[in-house]
Amino acid sequence: MCRRNIFRQVDAAVDFEGLYEIAEPLYSEDEGRRSIDPAVLFKLVLLQHLDGNVSLPGTLRRAKTDAAYRWFLRY
Repeated sequence: MCRRNIFRQVDAAVDFEGLYEIAEPLYSEDEGRRSIDPAVLFKLVLLQHLDGNVSLPGTLRRAKTDAAYRWFLRY
């Protein structure tokens, strides 16, 4: 199966909006610098596992240029 189809299936099956409620107590609006979107962080690790990539930095590099990754991350 094409990995793009897997990304679409996961996107349709998982409600990533629920991550915001879970992560809200862990973030402060008053302290520190602006955070990375919690759903994007979760999706990056998910992409790493779906594609069998052993390197998170490699996944981050790929997210800069891969259209399927960018679509999944909503970038």
